[in-house]
Amino acid sequence: MAKINLSDQLRTVDIPPPPDDFTDRVHRQLNDWLLTSHLLDFVVRALPMAFGHFARAVVAALVSSLTGRFDPFPSKGENDER
Repeated sequence: MAKINLSDQLRTVDIPPPPDDFTDRVHRQLNDWLLTSHLLDFVVRALPMAFGHFARAVVAALVSSLTGRFDPFPSKGENDER
């Protein structure tokens, strides 16, 4: 059995030229995928984080208004005497 060299086989294969609208189709598909992934990332990661920070600020404003304390979320560090 003769050993066939893959590069020799590929050298003899005729490859047709790409269609004229090949780059347009690739760009359209890539742009659709990028838009989808960016929107998904925004909805899954950015919006919950923004809502969380906003909710913390709203709660702090409400607690400060109702109790008169300025620091509604006191830190509980080692040097804190509270």
